[in-house]
Amino acid sequence: MALREPNEADYKLVKERLDNFKSDRAGHGGLLLTRLFVIQSDLKGGMPARDEGKIVLEKLCKPLMAEGDHATYIKAMASGNNTDKFILRNFRLITEVLMEVMDKEKCLYDIGQKRALERVMECVIKCITIYFKE
Repeated sequence: MALREPNEADYKLVKERLDNFKSDRAGHGGLLLTRLFVIQSDLKGGMPARDEGKIVLEKLCKPLMAEGDHATYIKAMASGNNTDKFILRNFRLITEVLMEVMDKEKCLYDIGQKRALERVMECVIKCITIYFKE
């Protein structure tokens, strides 16, 4: 079943949940990268160091929290550094790991919040396919 396009309530909810999650950028960012390394140890090129978790988390959240204006962030990241390009190349995997870590850390309370994040994630992925070419 295809996901519907995100609406204003989805964006508001995602922003609220991510703001909560980002309140511990270093801790949650470290958990995000550690989990990513565990499940996908063969990622190549531009892999940020584990201690860069808070930077990755911050950059990952910008397009997710953009409330529909994803292109601005995607375009900037497409011409950015290796960490930016790593995030764009692996956005789906990283956001799936993000949802897993958010769920484990009790930052997503129910299936509705997970679905809202999935809808926003899919919208950002569509934008990435338009604006990011390696």
